[in-house]
Amino acid sequence: MTKIYNFLYIEDEDYMIDTMESSVKLMNRTSDQENTFEMTVAKNSDDALKYLDKNIFDFVLIDIKLKGGDSGDIIIDKIKEDYKIPCAILSGTPIISDTNFIKTYIKSNYENEEILNDMASMVNSGLFTVIGEHGIIESSLKKLFWENYYKNIDHWIDIRNSLNEEEMKQLVLRYTISHLYELLGSESEQYEAIEMFIDPNIALDGVKTGTILLDLESGTFYIVLSPPCDLALRKDNKPKNEFIILVEIENYNEYISTESTSISNSLRGKIEKLVKNNDLENLYWLSNYFDIFDGGFVNFRKIKTESFDVLSNDAKYRKIIKLQDNFVKSLLSKFSMYYNRQGQPDFDFPKVALNIAEKIVKSK
Repeated sequence: MTKIYNFLYIEDEDYMIDTMESSVKLMNRTSDQENTFEMTVAKNSDDALKYLDKNIFDFVLIDIKLKGGDSGDIIIDKIKEDYKIPCAILSGTPIISDTNFIKTYIKSNYENEEILNDMASMVNSGLFTVIGEHGIIESSLKKLFWENYYKNIDHWIDIRNSLNEEEMKQLVLRYTISHLYELLGSESEQYEAIEMFIDPNIALDGVKTGTILLDLESGTFYIVLSPPCDLALRKDNKPKNEFIILVEIENYNEYISTESTSISNSLRGKIEKLVKNNDLENLYWLSNYFDIFDGGFVNFRKIKTESFDVLSNDAKYRKIIKLQDNFVKSLLSKFSMYYNRQGQPDFDFPKVALNIAEKIVKSK
């Protein structure tokens, strides 16, 4: 089924506009082309901002250097502040300041058809169906606001009168999250590795259970495994327990041979047992997460404590990322089971076995 993509092209060079327009017309005429495009052109940042305010676009292509000292950075800043829409830089200049997280196409290196199909792929990634300007979350929040919060505003005012500002904020957050959670059809039986972590971590300014830290001196990674109740801050902004439990995260190659030159069934089987957390009772697998964290195994046998003050000032440890709560619970459960395990007391088993055997034989 053919899908139409409306996009805003911010460009001040007429020949570039004509070239893009020709590419769009050619792609739209191609009978087997799944994607068709409708282009709106803005030659300066003022016109671009007006179009963004009045129209719905699937994506935006931006030339950074516009005439008269104008800059595409203005549009990028506006999109970052007010919109959730795919955008990319289409520029003849390879060095772009402060925009390295936005995809950049150098004009001489890409064909327009390739760029447009790439942008269509971003739109179709599934992200914007959920978190886009007109995605599920945005529409659900609007519905919650009008049909619950604002409809019952007098009740919310009464609640606010009995709570301080921080308590009220936490209440509204909990209430909103619980409603968004209802959007899930059911609990998933299978997760993707990317779901293991929270990134960016909105509350990474504090020390929380599941926070992964990098020891800046040794280069060793640790994970905070003090229970949440021990980390709750009191009125003096200190936790209940001053000393925080840290458990070392070891690299994959500590348990997986790196000498293999091919991926054998035995190697795959070994890795599968490790990542299922059923090979060694003292290990818990953590996936990698892009270039932020390489992953590894939490080793319950390598445990130490560090003071809350040391962990809070960022001089010795850097906070990297936080484990998602579902996995925090799983990790804490295995950690607790490991240290609560009770081995059977030793006996002289050969002697016991002989004694039982003698009784059985004599009874016949």
